[in-house]
Amino acid sequence: MKPKARKIEAKTKRKKSSSSSELTAPTDSTIIRHIINEYPQKTPLEFLLKWGTKDDFQVNACDSFSSSFEFMDSVSVQEKPKKKCKDNPFDDIDVYGSSANGEAYSIDMHCRDFNIFASCEGRYIFIWKLNTSPHHTSPQLIHTIKLCNHDQNMNLYCIRWGVWNDKDILAVCGEPNFVIIYEIDIQCSNTKDISKLLGELRGHGNSVYCVAFHPDMNGLILTGSTDDSIRLWDLNLNFETIAIFEGHVAGISSLSFHESGNYFVSGGMDNTCRVYHIEDQVWKYRKFKMEFKEACSSPHSQPSTQQLTREGSSSSCMANSKIEPISVPILQCKCTFSYHKGYVDSCLFMGDVILSKTSTSEKSTNDPGDSVIAWVPDSVFVNEQETEEFNITSEEDEVSIIHRFKGSSCMFWWLKMALSDRYLARPLHNGIVEIFDLNDVGRASYTSPRTRLKHPSGVHDKNNHGSEDLIRECVFSKDQKYLFVLQQTGRITRWAIKHR
Repeated sequence: MKPKARKIEAKTKRKKSSSSSELTAPTDSTIIRHIINEYPQKTPLEFLLKWGTKDDFQVNACDSFSSSFEFMDSVSVQEKPKKKCKDNPFDDIDVYGSSANGEAYSIDMHCRDFNIFASCEGRYIFIWKLNTSPHHTSPQLIHTIKLCNHDQNMNLYCIRWGVWNDKDILAVCGEPNFVIIYEIDIQCSNTKDISKLLGELRGHGNSVYCVAFHPDMNGLILTGSTDDSIRLWDLNLNFETIAIFEGHVAGISSLSFHESGNYFVSGGMDNTCRVYHIEDQVWKYRKFKMEFKEACSSPHSQPSTQQLTREGSSSSCMANSKIEPISVPILQCKCTFSYHKGYVDSCLFMGDVILSKTSTSEKSTNDPGDSVIAWVPDSVFVNEQETEEFNITSEEDEVSIIHRFKGSSCMFWWLKMALSDRYLARPLHNGIVEIFDLNDVGRASYTSPRTRLKHPSGVHDKNNHGSEDLIRECVFSKDQKYLFVLQQTGRITRWAIKHR
């Protein structure tokens, strides 16, 4: 039996606006369901936490966590905590950063070494190492990369760690249209040789705002650009594009893969989220390129540079092989979420649920800019076959809103949220980070923040709406011990998570 739901049809025809957060979405019709828990086939909690349900609709996100917390007050740089508070799981604070020209936009944790993280600011990349000494000391800046051979107006917008052929690599993208790949050898004895430039992904026609590594496939990278397109690249194929995804009518600001790697969600400056499927034709094209590469590398077929076409095919190679040429696949989205009223600056997959947020000053009852919205495509929510795989089968463009993480209104955009096994961190424009506890998710339609974090030295100016305190991105450490907060000024704040 399908869950009872109330349908709201939103057919909005909007015009483009020059306002930064008010650019409106395309004129598409989207049916949005607000799920009501009246004996549903699948409760929102099953999607949110995936640990089953209890009679009171309460589920513990992780058995290793206790329901009691010890909250600690935060202090300024290199000072010890002054007092404790009973409601804060973040028991200590460190602040560190480096002064460089430009603004800081992104921070990310190393995939395999929990003590390494990287940040970018202006045209600089900083690699940091946590001090594992029992004495409480700040992390050490172990390497700096300065991008010199690019436009003077360069800005780095996103930085992500990945693994390629068992090498630790770092992808960074920004303005103008570039994506650069570095190999990072943390074990190198000479700190000056820690980084090695591997290459650049060329193809986007404008600034690149976001990058994401495929969770399973070695060397696959997803990028989103203000040329309104998303590209999938394969480092194993000379850094070539193997698929282009269309649908957005404005720049893409956020990307997140589903854990299966078959789907990803994008957030855009057209106020929409879109879910894409990496279909079989992408893998067929990749196989074709692999076979073509092997054919060209054989001693009987060595193409010259002049013979290479724009698609990467060669007349000599094709003449000496039975490989049938295939064009780069261009794919459309499978599902569109048009509920937001401002730029979608952050979206994440949490299991089969999609979390998305916007920042807008619009006084709207539907999307006042105060919530992280949890939603799923209807063909996933109402899965009649009860398969465990995330699979979009409907072409009716329907979505179901199943929960809200409701906090304070926020007017600035590009404030990237973070997700751990237990917490959701939502940054605000005034230097505050709202912390939602997934254990608090229950029968109510929304969850309120468990606590709010703010560095004590932050000063809020009502005239500039706290722009100096802007938090650009949050990220949890891989071992779930810390929350890192990057401010626009380049200051990085580390909060230790207290469990007992």
